[in-house]
Amino acid sequence: MSLNQHVSGQLFGYSTLPEKSGFWGILLPRPGDKSESSAADAQDVVLDINDERITFYAGHRVSDRGFLFMFLAPLAMIMSGFVLSIPGISLHPTTPAYLPYALMAFIGSISGAVGFAAYRSARKPPPPPVYISRTLRKVLTWQEKTKSWLALDYDSVVPVTFPYRMITTSGSATLYALTLHQLKPGTREVVQAITPTPLRGTPEECRANWEFIRGYMDGKPEDLPPIRLVSSTQNPKAWMARTDRTVFGGLIDDEHRINPKHLLFGNFVVYFWGMVSYWGERAAGWIERTAPRAPLPDWLPKVTASEPGTSPYQRLCLDSTLGCSSTCPKRRDSR
Repeated sequence: MSLNQHVSGQLFGYSTLPEKSGFWGILLPRPGDKSESSAADAQDVVLDINDERITFYAGHRVSDRGFLFMFLAPLAMIMSGFVLSIPGISLHPTTPAYLPYALMAFIGSISGAVGFAAYRSARKPPPPPVYISRTLRKVLTWQEKTKSWLALDYDSVVPVTFPYRMITTSGSATLYALTLHQLKPGTREVVQAITPTPLRGTPEECRANWEFIRGYMDGKPEDLPPIRLVSSTQNPKAWMARTDRTVFGGLIDDEHRINPKHLLFGNFVVYFWGMVSYWGERAAGWIERTAPRAPLPDWLPKVTASEPGTSPYQRLCLDSTLGCSSTCPKRRDSR
């Protein structure tokens, strides 16, 4: 793969996949291939797991809408207040009588447009999570452009770990994405691609996530490691706690406190980003919880709620404040 192809793939996605791993990415074992020595691990990427399917948390994908709402909603309120105050302003006797009404109409129209944009940012359906159905042997993700579900045949996907160089004003870092590709038969041409999990810090984490998926699809529940579920935004006891963990990452421990291993640095980061981005991220969590949701496809099997403790998969909750049941292996009833 040439450097130009690599740069183009980083920016727009790869149109073809090489047959061997290289600096561009790492080819992982395909479904049905012999398992490698990598341990399966699904912590912090699974929203729910049952006999029918896995629901993946693909990352906090409405952060920009949260910040937009926190900026536009107060702006619309301020402008509306200014419009209402115009009739009370004392004008010079030579001022045309129509000027206040023209000013009210002009500012009012801008305020209405800003308010509508804030409303759309809060009420537009957020991207649904990614599903992998064991009964259908399909990988499903929502396509925003076509307003439809994309389903890849699990048994024919080609898994790859791609490196992504992230550059921001505060520095740079290399993150890795587990991506599942559907190829044109008989070629290496990519037809569709799905990234089921968030970007990870190392390629080993992507490999462990993929081994967990393979173990779920073709193995036994008892062979999988305990799963630490991501808190659901639909849980009224959990969505704000999940927002904190999204913003601050590993600096918040399982007791929902600043990690004592990085006390000084952790306090600085938590309070700094709390001032800069906390309310925008908290608004994003609120949007995920309250906005309308895209309907699941009719052909996806319905999942019936199971009684606590009856699931064949070992589940671990983050802590008892997030609504864990009394059967949760990690529940702590005393502090």
